[in-house]
Parts: sequence; structure tokens; C-alpha cells
Amino acid sequence: MRVTGEVEEFYALTELKNVSKVTVCSRGASVTPATLNLPFDSHTYLEQSLQNMADQTTCKHELEKANLIIEQKDKEMVYLKEMIEQKDKEIAYLKEMIELMKKQA
Repeated sequence: MRVTGEVEEFYALTELKNVSKVTVCSRGASVTPATLNLPFDSHTYLEQSLQNMADQTTCKHELEKANLIIEQKDKEMVYLKEMIEQKDKEIAYLKEMIELMKKQA
């Protein structure tokens, strides 16, 4: 989920207020739990965690694109192999025709 709002500390608790938007980004997806030791001494750990998640998402999308490209290239290779086989048959036929013409001459 993606939540848009303001973060506020309230009696040593962090809460959201003035929530303006809640978006369900995915349904049925698995989530790997993470253990967080709160409170953070700095925001660095949280920022690094968020960046790692963003990097993983980017990597996943790049991998999906690469797989699609590979699938397309595999299809192209099958097509080219079929074309080569067809040309090989045409060459064999032409060779037979040449031999027949030599025998008739």
C-alpha cells in the first residue's frame, strides 16, 4: 500500500494524520517481513531499507524486460532456422534440377 499523509509524533508514537490518499499497489503479493529496531538513532537505516526495496523493484522490472527480450530473440531464432531449412530445401531442389538438365544435355 502507498499512503500519503503527514507523519507526527504523539506521546512517543509515530502516527499518520491528514491522510489524503491510500493506494493499493498490489493484491496477493507476498511480503518479506523485516525486523526493525525502533527508535532509529538516525533515519539512515530506514532510508537505506526504502532504497533497497526500490532497487529490488527496479531490478525485478529490468529482469522482466530482459526475459521478454530473450523470448522475442528466441522466437526470431526459431523463425530464422525455419527460413534456413526452407532455403536448404530450395538449394537441394535446384541441385537436382541441374543434375537432370546435365543428363538431358
